[in-house]
Amino acid sequence: MARRLSYIAVEGQHDAAFIGRLLKNAGFKIVVKKNDLEPAFSRLVPTDFPYEDDLMKRVPVPFFYQTPDHAVALHPAGGESELAGRAVIAVPQISGAVEAIGFVLDADNRGTPIARLATLAARTVEKSGAAGFTLPATPGQVLSGPPRCGVFVMPDNVNAGTLEDLLLDCAAVHYGDLRTKAESYLRGIDRARLSKSDLEEINAPAGPKKAQIGTISAVLKPGKAIQNSIADDRWLEGEAAEPPKVLAFRMFLRDLLNEPSVYPCSSAPSAVDSVFP
Repeated sequence: MARRLSYIAVEGQHDAAFIGRLLKNAGFKIVVKKNDLEPAFSRLVPTDFPYEDDLMKRVPVPFFYQTPDHAVALHPAGGESELAGRAVIAVPQISGAVEAIGFVLDADNRGTPIARLATLAARTVEKSGAAGFTLPATPGQVLSGPPRCGVFVMPDNVNAGTLEDLLLDCAAVHYGDLRTKAESYLRGIDRARLSKSDLEEINAPAGPKKAQIGTISAVLKPGKAIQNSIADDRWLEGEAAEPPKVLAFRMFLRDLLNEPSVYPCSSAPSAVDSVFP
């Protein structure tokens, strides 16, 4: 039986780890060996190195998650500017009909969620006048397509914020003490002893929350990247996957992928603009 195919572009590695963990919770397995990869996605794996003749540039291979009947390519774009371009290039390379195309980005301080969606739409048109998919007019909505297409603007399609807002809500369940002590530790830092360049990132709008997440993950996975902790630790285990903002994202992901296992609640509302056949 041929697998259904879905593609999701995200801004960075932490977003990919967050979504990947939700997919894992729903029964998907990450693909580690190329021989196990859904053949329709094979052209998404770059074969040249160094990529674009840049020895320092990460090869932009997606993370692949699969069940026996569904394959999802989860593609970190490396930043906002590459989000639309990554999808416009990748989707036509997939050898088969893509059932769902999604985008996940942050509101942060770069405009309201609706403005962020408008910017993404404009850049998609810049990259390709005929992208093969239609973006919704409202953040959080999933157009029924085909292909289904949806855009989720973190943290909740309404307010300014980032993935870290959701992660802090998750941390309160299993890592409440760590969350509180990390916040206290960061408040107690003598910033007068740090240079302007030292403080540049933590003084950004999302900086303190990113630092708090980093502090928690440094305890859980010392010396390892934050995405390793998101993927492996209890950030999204049990009740930690049920804060309101996380449930809203799970509902979006469920409707985008048409995967009830992502949010197995028959009474939950739907983000899709029409009922599935």
